[in-house]
Amino acid sequence: MKKIVLLGCNDKTRAIVPILCKDASITSEICIASRDKSKCDEIRLKYQGSPVRISTARVDLSNEQGTRMMLSIAQPDMLVNLTEASFSPIIMKLCLEIGVPYVDGTLFDIGSGDLLSKQFEFFGDFRKKNLTAVVGCDFNPAGITTLVREALEDEFDSIDEVNIIESGAKVLAKKMTIKELAKYDSSVDGGDMAICIENGQKVGADPLTVKVVYKLPGVLEQDYYAMNNIIVEDFLKELPDVPTVRYFTTHSKPDTSILKELDKFGLLSEEPIEVNGMKIAPIDFISKVLEDYEPATSSDEANVSIFDGGMGIILTGQKRGETKTSMIHIKDVAKCNSLSVIAGIRAVATKKWNRAGVFTPCAFNPSIMLESMRRDGFSYDMISAEPVELVREDK
Repeated sequence: MKKIVLLGCNDKTRAIVPILCKDASITSEICIASRDKSKCDEIRLKYQGSPVRISTARVDLSNEQGTRMMLSIAQPDMLVNLTEASFSPIIMKLCLEIGVPYVDGTLFDIGSGDLLSKQFEFFGDFRKKNLTAVVGCDFNPAGITTLVREALEDEFDSIDEVNIIESGAKVLAKKMTIKELAKYDSSVDGGDMAICIENGQKVGADPLTVKVVYKLPGVLEQDYYAMNNIIVEDFLKELPDVPTVRYFTTHSKPDTSILKELDKFGLLSEEPIEVNGMKIAPIDFISKVLEDYEPATSSDEANVSIFDGGMGIILTGQKRGETKTSMIHIKDVAKCNSLSVIAGIRAVATKKWNRAGVFTPCAFNPSIMLESMRRDGFSYDMISAEPVELVREDK
């Protein structure tokens, strides 16, 4: 692979670039493109002595014509989307136009209840062009389902139940855009049902009404609440033989009172308005203005790392006719997100993942992703565990 264009300059980009720079077998050149080119230049200067050449470019993905012009100059051999999921269809269309493969970390339409989202509508187009598109390469869902598939091959004859417990996932990060805060508020307070798979069927419950009390290694016993999460939908599509799947996390509520004030003036609207010949949604504008907003929290958990305590994937199933419960324990989930995306980039660039169409990593041999992640420092523990017992509360 000659040249990979990374679209977006953020924490994930900063984690991915140094790993790419060490491995010339993946690519000989990286171009980091973002609306704020100065941030891209900071990364370029930091790693300018590496074997992999780094260039930068300015791009506004909401301007398709301008993005086409940037790509005509950059001439990439692969596009990697590290921006928000909503840009995925735009970038995938551009991949088809210039004839290059595509990788991203997020599944579009998260929380919609339909994993066959806008990304998968491009399946036939990528197949006709004989191009590979791999979507959803973040650790959640790709790494989680890959680990369960490996456990099913090595540790279990069958798996009856998967309970994913993430400590600290809903503890407030220090900075959020207004758009992220609004999405958080609607998903927790606005009634997004806690979706679980029970005996092969989707079952909904009111938010914060189903919990488990559990102790992950190195963490005090805590309450973890069932939440709606894309991983549940991914199991339903990719691992239908696992009949029961639930996702639990801790919960700390940020102060969302600012949203009420902004809503009074229509600043949370997603309907674009025209200003001096340009169209922009008010919520996108205010999110850019308040890009590093730091809301208060109702809990003193705000000082806890967003992934403090890690994740436990508790598996209950059968091995040689006996019931068995084990936990896959991951300490550093934040690091895993970049490693799983790197694994996807490496697999597509080296043609180990080489199928025409649009796929999630579950469509490929799980050992390819895990071997790549281990190569870059990924590790986990497989330990005996107690089964999960549900507690139901009235809201």
